[in-house]
Amino acid sequence: MSSELESLKQRITELEAENAELRKENTEIRDLRIKLSVSELNLSVGITSREC
Repeated sequence: MSSELESLKQRITELEAENAELRKENTEIRDLRIKLSVSELNLSVGITSREC
């Protein structure tokens, strides 16, 4: 029983670490999407990145 409990605790730790990494990646993707949207908007109104 103790061994099974330790295995479950270890798996929880692994899943929490994976969750943290996925949240970080999601944040990076969100930030890139925002930058892309701003760039597309700037292109649509004729503003270059040097003018920003």
